Amino acid sequence: MVSSVTSLQEDLAYPLVREDRLISSEGYRRSLAENFICESRAMAMVLEEILSVSKYDCNVLITGETGVGKDKIANIIQKNSTRNMQPFIKINCAAIAPNLMESEFFGYEKGAFTGANSTGKKGYFEAADNGIIFLDEVGELPLDIQAKLLRVTQDGEIYRVGGTTPIKTNVRIISATNRNLMDQIEKKLFRQDLYYRLNVFPIKVPSLNERKAEIPALVRHFVRTYNGKYGINRGIDEEAIEYLKERQWVGNIRELENSIQRIMISAKGENITLIDVIKCLHDKIFDQVELTTEEGLLNAIENEVPLEDMIESFEKAILRYACEKYGSTRKAAKAIQISQTQLVRKKKKYNI
Repeated sequence: MVSSVTSLQEDLAYPLVREDRLISSEGYRRSLAENFICESRAMAMVLEEILSVSKYDCNVLITGETGVGKDKIANIIQKNSTRNMQPFIKINCAAIAPNLMESEFFGYEKGAFTGANSTGKKGYFEAADNGIIFLDEVGELPLDIQAKLLRVTQDGEIYRVGGTTPIKTNVRIISATNRNLMDQIEKKLFRQDLYYRLNVFPIKVPSLNERKAEIPALVRHFVRTYNGKYGINRGIDEEAIEYLKERQWVGNIRELENSIQRIMISAKGENITLIDVIKCLHDKIFDQVELTTEEGLLNAIENEVPLEDMIESFEKAILRYACEKYGSTRKAAKAIQISQTQLVRKKKKYNI
């Protein structure tokens, strides 16, 4: 197994988009990394870290912006760990009411409080014994729970609510956060001792805007996924993919996936076009552009205007409208969600 991992890691030093490399590693990559899209050097290094740390029984802290796929990384670590046949419990720390958090995490004894189960209840840490717990949004934990979690990481034992007997538990903890925990520590909102317990091995996931080379592969992956889900068979034009690649994705992969799903539902033709994409993502601006009216499109088609010319005309109209409406290239670029540099380059191209 070690030699196979080494081989894959060496392979990941090159873009996985290359056909020969995809063919040679596809089956193993799918089973090991759950179709992890990895076509940039930055993500190749992250995947190498993920596969390396998976086999070591230590705590891992995954950091990165919302929507970069931190839960996906936790899944890969669990799948390739020595605990992969044991319980795997995922907890969204921000979704649990503070007054319920202790009993949910550590369980309670019978009669511990009004309405308690008559036989008591196991908490997440007991239920995950010998397995892995994934603490998503760990930066949202209140300080009192952090203190109790510290005891778990130090001594491997918990106390149920209302209990006096320590219960041993053997759990590997994978944590994730979009917060800067060092800033939280300085503000006295996160315990430094707990931070070092959880952050045995850090994995920083770059934002999608830092690895735009992967956007075409992600787009095609989501198109295939939703073709299967909705029982359709749509393709997507290269111009549409290129536009999606240039766009700024504040919500990262999650926003991109949701956008592709919406585009596929709203598109009418066999192939998703650039116009489909812009109409779906910028519907308010789209309504202001002459070429997008039914009459304008009909005119262009009847006069046999080439598709490339129609797309350029459409793009030029969008850029002109955005620049006139927002006054500055910075605001206009933000409105249509491309970078200011890209907008300036396109303005020069169209002599706007």
